[in-house]
Amino acid sequence: MDTISALRVLAEPVCESWGVELVDIEIANAEGGGRVLRISIDKDGGVNLDLCADVSREISRALDENDPVDGRYFLEVGSPGLERPLRTPAHFARFIGHKVAVKASVRVEGERRHTGDLISSDDDGFTIAVGEGESRNELRFAYADVERVRTVFEWATQAQRPGQKSEPSNRKKAPW
Repeated sequence: MDTISALRVLAEPVCESWGVELVDIEIANAEGGGRVLRISIDKDGGVNLDLCADVSREISRALDENDPVDGRYFLEVGSPGLERPLRTPAHFARFIGHKVAVKASVRVEGERRHTGDLISSDDDGFTIAVGEGESRNELRFAYADVERVRTVFEWATQAQRPGQKSEPSNRKKAPW
């Protein structure tokens, strides 16, 4: 059993006991050295900091008892965020109708990167629709042929984007 599978076996019962979905497990290099074990959890209505802390403490205890990860690491338990990774057929089925970004390991229509609306999925792969109007095209991907897929959050207006200035107003500037 690989490390991620062993971690999933430890974390899933903890997540179930707290009524949350285990979305993703990732081991990554941390800034400044070391490694980070990131566990993403979610539930209807989202997760808050207290819930993440509770789940983290319990997963930490399970990791201390079984230690499936070699070496030192930091444990992070949190939300998958607005732009979440899609890894399992169940993830894909849940997000049909949403915009996704795909990074394929093989070229599809001459490109490795595509963004479109997720229109279907099954046990073998998924289909996205790219383009608009008459140039709209459906692309089929096998799960084995993709490196990464994530949802794409679409802001309702430009003014809502962090760091973006809102539309100019008709207000006069203060004289000072």
